[in-house]
Amino acid sequence: MEGRRNHQVKKLANFCFGNNISIAALCDATIFLGNYRFLDQHKHTGNSLSYLKAEDPDYRGAKKYINEQSVSDGSLLTANRSGLSSPLTFSFDISYSFFLKIRNH
Repeated sequence: MEGRRNHQVKKLANFCFGNNISIAALCDATIFLGNYRFLDQHKHTGNSLSYLKAEDPDYRGAKKYINEQSVSDGSLLTANRSGLSSPLTFSFDISYSFFLKIRNH
């Protein structure tokens, strides 16, 4: 069942990336995106670079990894779980991303 769900989420992520629809990933959701190579071409963060590499030995996004609480790159927003301000920073980045999309339409 989990494999089928992951396949469905992968299809949804593919659709979103292909249609410039925002994707927000926090904590272990970045592992999922890394497993399916969605982080390879986008600036991103996660719980830590070593954690991403440990959870996915084939992780290829190290050159795009940024050690920040929240990172936005195009339609991708990622955050880690460290610190009390991380959810606030991530929420702000999500809100700002939507604001920009609305303003540009």
